[in-house]
Amino acid sequence: WLVLSGLRPEQVEVIKKKYGKNVQWEEGLERVEEVRNPTFGTGAGLWVRLVGRRVHAERWVEMLSEAAVS
Repeated sequence: WLVLSGLRPEQVEVIKKKYGKNVQWEEGLERVEEVRNPTFGTGAGLWVRLVGRRVHAERWVEMLSEAAVS
């Protein structure tokens, strides 16, 4: 399993594209939530959680690591 959270909505498609066919995303577990800042009472905006499963592929660890840092 791979869980990525704290993502901005505009990052989602870029991330999914970077991970490519190495991860099968679980659409039912994807979550978009509006976060509020309790201290200041202002919105921190929308944040996304992605959940996926590794698809067996050669070099998958290296490929995912390269995708995460690029």
